Amino acid sequence: MPNFCKTREELAYLLMSRGMGSSSGISPIELRRQMCRQLSTVNYYRLAAYWYQFRRPLEKSQSGKRSKAYLPGTCWERVMEYYRFDHQLRLLFLDAISRIEIALREMMVAVL
Repeated sequence: MPNFCKTREELAYLLMSRGMGSSSGISPIELRRQMCRQLSTVNYYRLAAYWYQFRRPLEKSQSGKRSKAYLPGTCWERVMEYYRFDHQLRLLFLDAISRIEIALREMMVAVL
């Protein structure tokens, strides 16, 4: 049986059914809309790294693994804050690396 891609609405519902909520007190319907809007620009699997830490740990027999349910208080806004912070940090590093690369190239041209 083929494994079909879920729609953004299905993914938002899945996240909410596992315990992802909102810290701003918006309604579940508005939260789902917000999730769908943001999932249209950022891939679900890219964001998975940011909400992984909020997943409940499994029993000790399966140490290191986590369940698919989220810890109480897990909120979508926090996950998106982590994503935006990481994105900004990546841009800063990319800018710095780019400047270093250009300076090194210029130094090599001057030597050669």
